Amino acid sequence: MSPPRGRGDPKEGWALLGERAWLDGREAARHRLGADFDLRAWHTGVLAQGSLGLADLAARLARP
Repeated sequence: MSPPRGRGDPKEGWALLGERAWLDGREAARHRLGADFDLRAWHTGVLAQGSLGLADLAARLARP
């Protein structure tokens, strides 16, 4: 039997929080760097940090 999906899946809330941290961090970098923001470079830099917990991810994404 497969795990429940959608609103009944308890992991969905964590996924949404992670997505929000990712998107907020990207927007902060875009705002901070303006025209110098490079989405590919930002994405590569974030992924290079490896697996992080949600609190660590949010903190690293918020740093300049």
